[in-house]
Amino acid sequence: MCGQEGVTKLLLERQTVNPDKPDGYFHRTALSWAAGKGHEGIVRLLLGRVSTKPDGPDAWWGKMPQVMDTVRGKRHVNPNRPDKYRQTPIFLAATDGHQGVVELLLDRKDVKADAADGYGCTPLLCASGKGHEEVVKLLLEREDVRVDMVDKNGQTPLMSATEGGSKGVVGLLLGRKDINPSAHGNAGQTPLSLASQMGHDGVVKLLLSREEVNPDTPDNRKRTPLSWAAGSGHNGVVKLLLGKEEVNPNMLDISGLTPLTWAARRGRDGVAKLLLEREDVNPDIPARGGRPPLSWAAEHSDGHDQIMIEQSIRDLVRR
Repeated sequence: MCGQEGVTKLLLERQTVNPDKPDGYFHRTALSWAAGKGHEGIVRLLLGRVSTKPDGPDAWWGKMPQVMDTVRGKRHVNPNRPDKYRQTPIFLAATDGHQGVVELLLDRKDVKADAADGYGCTPLLCASGKGHEEVVKLLLEREDVRVDMVDKNGQTPLMSATEGGSKGVVGLLLGRKDINPSAHGNAGQTPLSLASQMGHDGVVKLLLSREEVNPDTPDNRKRTPLSWAAGSGHNGVVKLLLGKEEVNPNMLDISGLTPLTWAARRGRDGVAKLLLEREDVNPDIPARGGRPPLSWAAEHSDGHDQIMIEQSIRDLVRR
């Protein structure tokens, strides 16, 4: 855990020391702690005690350690042993971006590179969300890693990367032929929806360059990428989406709100201007309760934003 390689060597020389015994709280072994902390030297030491024949008799050590210690006279380390959260050493190393440790673990064919934790997150998904580009490259080289594996929220590695805004990781994942760039999460949001909501312009550009990506796909609440970008005030993303013919700038969500209404009610004057410059944007579409965007602007914006939005709407009406 603390990276004390010399002390680790001394302890491993003692026959009474079990190198694979988990702690009492997280249920993590020495290998798990070393992998998660990025201690490459200690990981090498412990991997040296992994069975060289994982399918042979020594593999039973993980199931019957005391018996195997007596019969075989060896003390083995299980490289796939999960902790209380079902997180394995490769999962912990990948999540924290420890490239060197990930390389050491992936050099072993018996390491389960795609093992998910208790929430269904795989090493690839977590590394993608954290933007660990080099780790993602290593994982994608493994044939046993599934690029569209979903967690319990229905999120894929691509969704995690787009939400995190890692353009490099998104590029790597989109380079795979077996990737689905239009996958839906449990809430119905696509990678484009997530990137638009977070305001990641570069990621949005990458996704829009894919022919199979529909820029106007609504989620379960009928909110489109434009609706999310408008409500969050991401001017750059709004410009990109408005440049697509397929995008309907007047799309109503489940609450009866348009992108303009979202911009108005949250005081996003820059977005409101961009939308009102479009001839096909209707500023008079009422939301639920019959309230038009101007009404929301008056209630939810501060003085400066309110004046800007109101003036833009009045100018449009005059035209």
